[in-house]
Amino acid sequence: MQEFIHLSKLLNTYNSLNKFLVSVTDLSGIMSHPLLDIPLRERYHTKKFCDIAKSTANGYRHCRRCRRFADRKAIKTGELFCGYCVHGLYEIGLPVVVGGKVLAVVYVGNLMPDKAFATEKAEKTCQKTGVDPKILTAELEDAQPVTDLQTYIDIAETVSSYIKLVFKTFPQDLGGNAHWVIREMKMYARENFRNPIKLSDRAKHYGFNEKYIGRLFKSTTDVSFSNYVNRLRLNHAKNLLLSTEKSIIEVALDSGFENVTYFNRCFKRELGLTPTEFRRQRPMD
Repeated sequence: MQEFIHLSKLLNTYNSLNKFLVSVTDLSGIMSHPLLDIPLRERYHTKKFCDIAKSTANGYRHCRRCRRFADRKAIKTGELFCGYCVHGLYEIGLPVVVGGKVLAVVYVGNLMPDKAFATEKAEKTCQKTGVDPKILTAELEDAQPVTDLQTYIDIAETVSSYIKLVFKTFPQDLGGNAHWVIREMKMYARENFRNPIKLSDRAKHYGFNEKYIGRLFKSTTDVSFSNYVNRLRLNHAKNLLLSTEKSIIEVALDSGFENVTYFNRCFKRELGLTPTEFRRQRPMD
């Protein structure tokens, strides 16, 4: 009988000792299988270069737009594709196709075939996003130099083949069950609440109608998606208010609120106190 390992162990054999990054984006719920249920860090970019690139609102929007384009291309073509991201790094995308349907996408990223080109592209994008180009381009030292692209295509194919093998050996009923999307949305929100998050963007990412996915989220969690995100932000804000001397506006912005007025209103509605009143309650040293 064939033995199976958890997908995380396979990904870790690549990601732990190399500069490139292998991740898998779920587009169907297939990753909810116990052998394929990988943590968020293996579903999205976690390299420092990407974190810096997304450190401003415009940088985050540029990155998300680039990823949505890649996911849509995977769904539309069902075929291997390669190219540069908006910030200058190279990436391979391989759709996981079973029965003619794209169930997931294996990405191999943080690749750098041409450092000069990557540097130039990163600097140009920084002019639009407000990210410090010196800080971002310094992280190119941690990108994977590429001399033979086929090596990384083979890695993507290995991961894709393993996912398909698990799925075919332990079939799942993916038809009509959208609850996997709710779990994905919650995981995404917990990781990205400090950045702008819109229900419409999440709906487009997973290929669902915005109103439908909004109703499904609320019926499943008893709270709207926007309120769920705001609660994550408020919990983060409470910790900052109690543990730092940051100003109220700094706390608001660091927690993902775009303006302090809205932050104050949400905070008072949720806790019955203003942020300033809440901070005064912390124990004195």
